[in-house]
Amino acid sequence: MNFLIEQASVQGRPSWLVHACGMTFTFPTQDSAHDFASKLAERVDTPINCRRKH
Repeated sequence: MNFLIEQASVQGRPSWLVHACGMTFTFPTQDSAHDFASKLAERVDTPINCRRKH
């Protein structure tokens, strides 16, 4: 999975943006952005038969 993490200013506050799957997600810290990106990549890269059903 490809994604981009960048630092930006959102409404005058430092923020971290994760660009993935054609969407942009905003986080207050670099750690939270990396945690999200890591978990998203795990879920996207998991074979379909291994995903939990809800």
